[in-house]
Amino acid sequence: MKDKKVNKKAFWFFTFLVVFSFLAVKLVKGLEKETKPVANLAPKVEECSTCGVKEIPTEVLDESETDSLNIAYVEESQTIDITEKLSNVDKEVLGTNLNCASIKNSLSSIRVACSTGGGGINFSNGSPTSSGGGFLVTKDTKIELVKVTYPLALMLGQFTFKDSRKQITKTTPEYKSSGEQIDEVYVSKTLSPAEAVEFSESIKGTERENYEVEGRVKSNIAPEGGQSSPKGKYVVTNADHNPIPSCYEKEHEKEIAIGDYNVGKSNYIASDKDNGGYARQQIPGGDNLIPIESNECLAEGEDFKRDKFTLTACNKKAAIIAGKLKKFFSPTQWDVCKPKPPGGDPVKQDIMGVEDGQCVDPASIVVEMTPIFGSPYECTNELCANAFLTYMQKGTLAPTQSKAKMAKGSSPKNSLMFFVGTKCGATIDGLYTDVTCLWDMSPLLANYNLEAKDKAPKQDDFPKNFDVYWRSVEVAKDRSARQYGIAE
Repeated sequence: MKDKKVNKKAFWFFTFLVVFSFLAVKLVKGLEKETKPVANLAPKVEECSTCGVKEIPTEVLDESETDSLNIAYVEESQTIDITEKLSNVDKEVLGTNLNCASIKNSLSSIRVACSTGGGGINFSNGSPTSSGGGFLVTKDTKIELVKVTYPLALMLGQFTFKDSRKQITKTTPEYKSSGEQIDEVYVSKTLSPAEAVEFSESIKGTERENYEVEGRVKSNIAPEGGQSSPKGKYVVTNADHNPIPSCYEKEHEKEIAIGDYNVGKSNYIASDKDNGGYARQQIPGGDNLIPIESNECLAEGEDFKRDKFTLTACNKKAAIIAGKLKKFFSPTQWDVCKPKPPGGDPVKQDIMGVEDGQCVDPASIVVEMTPIFGSPYECTNELCANAFLTYMQKGTLAPTQSKAKMAKGSSPKNSLMFFVGTKCGATIDGLYTDVTCLWDMSPLLANYNLEAKDKAPKQDDFPKNFDVYWRSVEVAKDRSARQYGIAE
């Protein structure tokens, strides 16, 4: 019987597969090492217990059913007066030695947040001229925004956080500083490692740096001529002793809090032309959202709360309305209004609602401040944080809920914007009157709404509405202001 030849092709093929597989595995592992990201942009959760604060103070607040807050007042002790160095129209510098020239970014916007105040124009010290059987009284007048304050304790963010996640709960509001309102990692997740590093470096130029914001003054009066300059430039700075959060620049914990009072980084994360979050959310040609809002000023006294720890701002250029006003008086009216000679008998008559010797026409003052996070509908002049957050919020809502959202709603439930009011001051012909400055803090409302959507269905440690959340922010902010050393 003849032996058959053994076919070894299958054996050699199997051997080839084993060797090839072994080499392929080695090659893939080598490539993984070469393509490993340069930096891990998603920091691990860090506790703040090593930051010199042994305990995170908490406080349980009463959860009432009210949900009407969309404007809050900041008490004067918690604001900074940014007009301590005041320049008038002749560039004469008054006040302290704050450095108004040192700024990193300047903010101005067509869309403005305004509030109204009041005062009067006293014609009794004007110059009368006989005219038509009466007197045409001419007087020089000037309305000037002389004091602007801003809420530094709020802008610096919470002094101590529970951990780096900064998740909102009933007892830990975890409010972030102005420059940290949008998470850099959220946008970086969609980028390549190299793009993410480049993006991170491009948005850091304004961290803890001074910035300039535009303020305007308007009135129902319209003086002619003069040196009117209704737009002013006001500089936001840190307090003189440069307070920082407890976890600032601690070993591998800088991500927890940096106290970035400058809004630049939050706006740049949204506005970056190559990698910013706003551009990446747009459909080709843009979404062309139609603003649903009115041009009316926000009404003072309706649902405002006064907050604390404001500081006075530095002023490079005061907002001024100046010129000549003219008003006709009958002989009887002018006899009541004109200054009385010493010892002269006063004429007891009420003209224009004011007693003799002082005829005053009422003057309304409108103070407009640039929304420092921009319009909720469009990205302009690098003011884009609100527009980016609007898209994020609308993406979590049903169509009917999304359409109900507007810039100034009746409550936080349908509002896109939230403002904090601070006590400012204006003069009318040298007489001081209180006015209100409104500061855009809309990201606080947006981030609350986004976290409310993300919370677990049965999570019971989350504030049930924004009003409750804001009250917990006020508690944390008061405590933080003392820890920052800007309040007693």
